[in-house]
Amino acid sequence: MAEDYISQFYDWSTSDVITAARLDGNITNITNGLSGGSKAINVGKILMNGTTTIDSSRNATLADTTSTKLTMSGDIIYDLDAGLTAGTTQTQAGGLALTAAWNEVSTVANAKDTVVLPTAVAGKSVTVINNGANLMQIFPAVSDDLGTGVDTADYIAVGEIVEFVAYDTTTWVARRTPTPWTSYTPTTQGFGSISSTNIEWRKNGDCIEVRGEFQTGTVAASEAQVGLPSGWDVVANSAVAPEVVGMAASNASNNVLFVALATNGDAYVNFGKLDITTATSKVSVINGNAGFNSNTTTQFNFSVKVTAT
Repeated sequence: MAEDYISQFYDWSTSDVITAARLDGNITNITNGLSGGSKAINVGKILMNGTTTIDSSRNATLADTTSTKLTMSGDIIYDLDAGLTAGTTQTQAGGLALTAAWNEVSTVANAKDTVVLPTAVAGKSVTVINNGANLMQIFPAVSDDLGTGVDTADYIAVGEIVEFVAYDTTTWVARRTPTPWTSYTPTTQGFGSISSTNIEWRKNGDCIEVRGEFQTGTVAASEAQVGLPSGWDVVANSAVAPEVVGMAASNASNNVLFVALATNGDAYVNFGKLDITTATSKVSVINGNAGFNSNTTTQFNFSVKVTAT
């Protein structure tokens, strides 16, 4: 068979071309009888079990190969599909099927447009990048689980990179890279018409982190609230009592500690206060005029677990 031989090309004055005998594991079959001159061995391709493994351009293709040790000096380049468009049917059956190890989705025309992972194989890794303009929905293959339930979707925020790793033949775990900090102007309540707004947010794992400041307008007798970025709702530990998820500061009083409070299902975070001069003081949601002054700077940061709406 052709793959049992190596053609040896020599730069001799006669330009002889000699085809070596079958190697049989003995390298001397290549070099025996060769001396002097300039010698080169040109291997058109290397085959393993009749399948091309390394071609003449030194590109290696190792499909489902198990090796004790693989050593190389060049780069490891994963297969990449870029410029993908998420499916607009927004279903598991109609989502764009991902086939590469790295997948860059550049077009997400509508919130929750959809892509679908390949069938889980233990040890398989698939990375998905959402470079689109909207929140993207991702489904597992039929009967697989992304950690959110069998055949249940997860979500990838704009700018988020998620690596999915399968630890068996049906189940994936997700490792997420925080999105860049992005400025936004939230809806507010209780603070009047805010100004000098400097607020930004990012998605970090299953949480939204928000930090920044604004100047209050004329504070009002309504609950002090700051809205989350569009498309997200709170997933708090308690569906009834608000959960403390951050801190706030205002120059209204040196004796008051403000906290950010989140309640399950809300698209906003409330503010409460603790008067450190009163031992019996409890933290609860307050109105804007119950602790904040008009035309003052309010600073805050919080991190709250969320779900896509």
